[in-house]
Amino acid sequence: METKPWVEGSLEVLELAIEQYYMSQSCETEKIRKRYLRLALINADDSAELSMKAFIQYHTNQKAPRNFPALVNFVKDKGPSYQVVLTKGLDKKLLFYHDQRSTLYHKGYILSVPRGNVFDYIFSVSNLLRVLFKKEVEMNIGYDLRRQYMFTFIELERILRDFCSENRASFDQFVGLQPILDLLGKKGVPLRKLEFNLGKVIDLQNRLTPRTIGIQEEQDIDEGLSILTETIGSLEKLLGTAKNSQ
Repeated sequence: METKPWVEGSLEVLELAIEQYYMSQSCETEKIRKRYLRLALINADDSAELSMKAFIQYHTNQKAPRNFPALVNFVKDKGPSYQVVLTKGLDKKLLFYHDQRSTLYHKGYILSVPRGNVFDYIFSVSNLLRVLFKKEVEMNIGYDLRRQYMFTFIELERILRDFCSENRASFDQFVGLQPILDLLGKKGVPLRKLEFNLGKVIDLQNRLTPRTIGIQEEQDIDEGLSILTETIGSLEKLLGTAKNSQ
């Protein structure tokens, strides 16, 4: 099943935001890093706006409101009539980060955006797309290895970020994998296999960067997806076991 054009546009802009988010990790200067994060936030916001307008136009046959808050309110208030219900708090996140985007648009050259905020907005917009276009997005992500890999890696990072936040640690301040492993170990999480898998995930992520992943051999991407999926499953299980034992 081919992805509908109105869904494809939103996905492409979100992918660009994801690429810029990861490119910010390997910049030579702080100035360039901040620039990539600003661009990522702006593109995530554009993807959210495009997706809501597309949903209203093609799924409700109504004219989409012109401003962002009105779009969010329309989807929140009238979405249930079309089997679309925003996840709890998603509307507030969309409005909060859109305000940041508006500030960047006018004063971007003097502002920096926390990396965690950019990640949170990207993840929120990916959730929005899944809510608005259930069948279209699931079908596309299921058959496109490039997208599937990128969204699966985003999910792994979300789990690690949530774990760090629950333990009053800043994910963005960690350099390398070892500090995260040390924190996991202190919380009673068995590390042997997890350390091995996380190490392979990071190695693959360094090789399969968003800019090059589209031209890599399928078997390399398949390997990365297999490791990512296994790591996410085992990490969720181990964290749940460790939390229950405390």
